[in-house]
Amino acid sequence: MFIKNQEYLPVTAVTNRFIDEYMPEANGEFVKIYLFLLRLSGQADADIQVAAIADRFNHTEADVMRALRYWEKQGLLAMEKEGDRITAIRLLPVGEKNLAVEETEPPVEAETEATEASTARTPVTEAAAAPKEPVQIYVSENSLNQLQTDMDFKQVLFVAETYLGRTLSVKDVQLFAYLYDQLHFSEDLLEYLVEYCVSKEHRSCRYIESVALAWHQDGIRTVEQAKEMNRAYNRENRQIMQAFGISGRILTRDERKFVEKWLGEYAMPLAVVVEACGRTMSAIHQPSFEYTDKIIFAWKQAGVHTVEEARAHQENRRLGRKAAASAEKKDTGSRRYQNYRGRDVDYDALIAQGGLDSFRNNRVASEG
Repeated sequence: MFIKNQEYLPVTAVTNRFIDEYMPEANGEFVKIYLFLLRLSGQADADIQVAAIADRFNHTEADVMRALRYWEKQGLLAMEKEGDRITAIRLLPVGEKNLAVEETEPPVEAETEATEASTARTPVTEAAAAPKEPVQIYVSENSLNQLQTDMDFKQVLFVAETYLGRTLSVKDVQLFAYLYDQLHFSEDLLEYLVEYCVSKEHRSCRYIESVALAWHQDGIRTVEQAKEMNRAYNRENRQIMQAFGISGRILTRDERKFVEKWLGEYAMPLAVVVEACGRTMSAIHQPSFEYTDKIIFAWKQAGVHTVEEARAHQENRRLGRKAAASAEKKDTGSRRYQNYRGRDVDYDALIAQGGLDSFRNNRVASEG
C-alpha cells in the first residue's frame, strides 16, 4: 500500500495541534504508528505493507489495524481499499479535534492469533488455550499511576524484563498491569508465568497473554496450581491419554502417580508404557491403570526395555501358553483311556498248569 500526503517535506513535521489535542489521550503505540506513517509520507508515495509495520514495532497486524482505525476515526487519515485489502493510506491535515464525537479505544485487545493459541495449549500448556471470546485488556491511566508505587508490581516488571531479555513495551506493561490489577495474579504467579513461557521458548506478549487468560479460565490462582496443571498436560501424560482413548479431562492425581512410577521408579521408556496401554485396551477394552501396572511390572521383572523386547516377551508368553495348553490336552486324552485297569494274567503259566480249558472254566466260575 502507498502512504500519501498532500505535501512532501524533507523533515518529519508534527503540528502543535496534534501534540496538544490528539496525542495526550491516544495510546502510545498508536502515536508511534502515526508518527511512522508521517515519516513515510515524506518519501513521495512510499510503498509499505501492514505486515512490515507490524514487524518494525514488534506488533501483530491486528495491532496495526487497530491503530489505523483509531486515527481514521480521529479524522487524521483515510484508508483506500480494494475489497478487504488496503491499497493506500492518505494522511489528512490535522484539524481542530471535535471533542463531542471523540471515540477512544482501549489500548490493547486480546485477539490471539491462531498459531499462538494452538502453541499455547502444550504442555500448559503445554496448559493453555485462547479464550473463546475476545478479551479486552484495559487498565485506566489512574490505575497505572497507582501501580507505579507498588513495589511488588515493579518487581514483576523487573523479573519480566530479565527473563524476556528486553525492555518492556507500553503494551507489555499494560498486559502485566491488567493481570495484576484486574485478574489478581499474584507476584509469584506472574513471575512463574514469564518463566514458564520463556522455558517454552516463547517471549512474545501474545503468547504470555494466551497462557495467562487460559490459566484464569481454568481457575489457576497459585503457582502450585499452575505447576500441577502443567504436569497434568505434559507430553508423557498426553500420549498415555491418547493410548487409553481418554479425552475431555486431565489425568487424576492417582493416575499421574501410576505414570510417575512407570517412568520414574520402573524407568520404562514412554514408548514401552504406551505399548502396555495399548495391550490393556486390546485385552479388556477399557482404560485401566491397575491392569497396565501389572503388565509393566511383569516387563520390568523380565528385563524389558524396548517395544521390540516387550512384543517378543508377549509372543514368547503366548507360545508358552499355547504349548502348555497343547500338552495338557494331550495328557488328558491319554488318561481318558487308562481309567479301566486291565487284568494281569499270565496265560503261559495257566496253560502249563492245566491247559487253556481249565483257565476258561475257572474264569466262568469266578464270574458266575
